[in-house]
Parts: sequence; C-alpha cells; structure tokens
Amino acid sequence: MPYIALYRKYRPLTFDEVVGQKHIVATIKSAIETDKVAHAYLLCGPRGTGKTTIARIIAKAVNCSGEKKPCGVCDNCLEIQAGNHPDIVEIDAASNNGVDEIRELVEKVKYAPLSSKYKVYIIDEVHMLTQSAFNALLKTLEDPPSHVLFILATTEVYKVIPTIISRCQRFDFAKVDIDSLIEKMKEVITKENIQYEEGLLDEIAILAEGGMRDALSILDQLGAYCQNYLDIESLHKVYGLLSNHEKIVLIDNLLNKDIDETLKIIDKVNSQGLDIRRLTNEMTEIIKECIVYSLTKNIKLLSKCSEEQAILITKKADNQHLFSLVDLLMESVEKYRNASNGNLYFETCLLKAINITSDTPKTTVSEPAKTIVKENIIVEKKAEPVVDVIKDVDEEFLLSLLLRAVKESRNEINQKWDSIEDFTDDINYAAITTALKQSEVFAVGEDFVIVKSAYPEIVLQINQEANKDSGILLMELITKKPRQVFAVDQNKCDELVKRFKTLELRKIPLKPAERLDFSHLFKEKEEENRLYKIFGKDGIEVV
Repeated sequence: MPYIALYRKYRPLTFDEVVGQKHIVATIKSAIETDKVAHAYLLCGPRGTGKTTIARIIAKAVNCSGEKKPCGVCDNCLEIQAGNHPDIVEIDAASNNGVDEIRELVEKVKYAPLSSKYKVYIIDEVHMLTQSAFNALLKTLEDPPSHVLFILATTEVYKVIPTIISRCQRFDFAKVDIDSLIEKMKEVITKENIQYEEGLLDEIAILAEGGMRDALSILDQLGAYCQNYLDIESLHKVYGLLSNHEKIVLIDNLLNKDIDETLKIIDKVNSQGLDIRRLTNEMTEIIKECIVYSLTKNIKLLSKCSEEQAILITKKADNQHLFSLVDLLMESVEKYRNASNGNLYFETCLLKAINITSDTPKTTVSEPAKTIVKENIIVEKKAEPVVDVIKDVDEEFLLSLLLRAVKESRNEINQKWDSIEDFTDDINYAAITTALKQSEVFAVGEDFVIVKSAYPEIVLQINQEANKDSGILLMELITKKPRQVFAVDQNKCDELVKRFKTLELRKIPLKPAERLDFSHLFKEKEEENRLYKIFGKDGIEVV
C-alpha cells in the first residue's frame, strides 16, 4: 500500500476534528443544523489553516443522510471522502482560471444533482481567476439554483473583486495557535508510535507559522530524515536553522560589540545556507520578548527565550537600544527580497547593529577625536560634539497650524502614506523616510503635515533642521504639494488636542499661522531645470 503523507492521512473528516477556527466551525454547524445554509461561502486566510478541509466537510454535511451531520458512514459521506461523488466538483482556479472553464461550469449548474440534495462547487485559490472569468461567474453566484452551493477558498482575498465578495458569506481563517498545533502533533505522533526529543514539537509549531498542514509536513519530512528518533538538532539541519541558544549568543555578541564572534556565526550562516530572513525575524521576536519582559516582568509572556536569557539581554542594553536594534532588523528583512546578495546585506546589518549604542546622542561630530600623550600615558580626548540644530516646535505655533488643518486632506494623505516606502533607498530622503515610516499622520493643512510617534528619538530626527527641506520635497512627491513636516510625541499630541478643545469651548480667539514659505527650495529647483535644459540631465551633477 503506498505511503500517505501525514497531513492527508490525518485530515479532519468532521467539524469536531478541525484544529482551531472555532468561531467558523460553530457558525457553519449552526447554519446546517437550522437549515440556513447560504448559497455561497468565501473562505479566506493563510495557507494550511483548514479552508479546503472545511469546504469538503460542508459538502458532506449538507448532503449527509445521517442524524449527526456529517455522519461519515452514509453513502454520500463515504463517496465524498473517497473523492468520487458525482455532485461534488472541486476546481483548482490556478490551472482553470479562464473564462471558458467558468462558462462551462455555469452551463452545468442548472442541471439537478444526481444522487444528493446539493451540487457543491469548491473553487480553490479563486483569486487566480481572470477578470473575465470573475464576470462570467457573477450572475450565477448571486442567484444560483436552489440545489447549488458554491464554496470559494483563497489565500489572497484582496485579489478577489468586491462584487464577488459581496455575494458570499465571508469567513476569515486565523493562523492556528501554537498550543493547538502541538496538541494535534502529539496526537499524530502517538498514533504513529514515533519517539521524539522534548521541546521538538514547540520548535516545529513555531516553524509552521500557524499552519496545521505545514506542521504535519515538517513532522513527515523530519521522520524521513531521522527514521527512529526525531530530535531538535536534525530539525535545524533539515531546515537550515540556528538553535535558539545560538540566536541568543548572536544577540549577546551584538550587545557586547564582539565582532570576531559575530563574524564566526555569520560564516556558519553563509556556509550552511541558513534562511537569513527567518533568522532575522526570529532575532527580532527574541528582542521584542526581552523588551516586553523588562516592562512587565511577566515570565508567562516569554516563549522564545528563558527568563535568565531575557535578564542577560536587558542588563546589557536599555529599551531604547533594543528598539533601535529591532528597527534595524525589521528594515533589513524588507530589503532582502531586492538585494542581489542577501547574505552580504545580513552581514552589513549585524555590523550596523554592533555600532548602535544606548547613549549615542543625535549629533554630528565637528572634528575627529584626538589622541594626546601625557606623562607617557595615552589619553583619548574626545571631540566636543556639535549638536545638529533641532527646532523645538512651539506649542502655540502648532495650535495655530491646527486652525488650518483639513480633515479630508488627512484622509487623502493617510491613503498615500505607505508610498513613503518607495523612497527608502533614495539617498536624498533616506533619513526622513526611516523616521516617517515609524510615525502616523496627526493633522494636515495646505502646506504642512503634523505627525506623531511613540518614540522621542523619531520626533527629534524629523524635526532636525537638516531634514526640513528633504521632508518638504518628499511630501511634494507623495502628496503633490510641498508641505513642511512637524513631529510631536504622543504626550504632546494629547496636550495639543486638549488645549485645542478648551480654546474652542471657551471661544478664545487664536490667529491661524501664516502660510509657510518654501520659495528658497523652488528657486533652486527652477535653476536646476534651467541647467538641465541647457546641458541635459547627464551633463551636470547637482551637489
């Protein structure tokens, strides 16, 4: 008898066997029991969370002739389980996505079922249908014959046209929680009589990222590699992972500024072809847990590291340092996809991380540090830092700006805010975009944008005089109007709102701010355009 993969062998056959998705299961069971089955369902969510499985269970339940639906023993249930029921049609939209296939389906819909109550059409990965195919399905999906039930499944619901979504009852599947994944794997391992190392299932559950099918596939693959005994070290070898201890050591090396030890781990990552994206995400999660622990001291919130490890890390760096490290790692993950050499970028990211310090002031050094000799003792004389001019934005000025704020403009800019990401790699806007990505729009006027951030260092960076002009030009590119960017922290934002409301209630007059002047920028721009016309864009370099 041929080998059956674990995820197929232990696929749920009834609603009670489904792992997770309790709200979805309860709703659909109730609809079937009360005979309130909808004509179309849209099941959407991450891969391996049970969409197709539940679609097949629905098909059995609505056609089951037993008392408990699905009973699993009547002819209809057995034929559907075997995959040869004439009234249950499964279509893979990835390979049948054309208008002709959908028209053929629509033609067959009008015929009555052969041996059951409902004809059920399960269309998997429905987002792969073409626009014409969607349109061909619309009318039938809205008002199908009473004997037809459509079940659409997709991992990318945003690609499904709104007119299709509006004709279905939509269910959003969540990732399966770690405890449920572990419980199901224990059940499978017990039935298969497999021996395993303590803690292995926790590692697999994390690796599966909320997918039950992925968890069982990993278990299956590891079983083929290890055969008799499944251990954590083998899991790391098969999937190219660093152990949890090695990740903690790597973070510790970054905080200790130990370049030699860090480079040794980087060499191991490169030589073994480890997944740097996953490694970066896992390091981020560990540091995030350490920050949470430092704020709450709650051991129950730790899952990626032990209490001793969290204490070790938080003693070596304050939260500001750890937040900076998280920001750097998260930015790096976004860049891996487009980097020509991801490993080189990862190495550079870690070297940057070593450079981060808890007490680094937001300054630029006017001259290099000088070494002087005094009584045969070498003394390092640090140069006095020259602080970049940071405008402390006056509260009265901000209030006068708020008088000119336009709610519609804020909504419009909120919709465009994600496009800041497009300018991250542009050297002209790199400093301001990094800060703006970690802020949110608070108020918008014809010539200004006020943003708020939870991090004081982000507020300082945005308000730096050096970033003023690049912020204005960036806003012109994104919002089609030059606007100066001002930043406030959350506390100041709350104070502004409170004061603004007080002034309104007491009817205290406040003069709106005068329009901001950006002429200096656009005189330069006009001059650049004039030179481009004379010499061509390749003929001059703007410094």
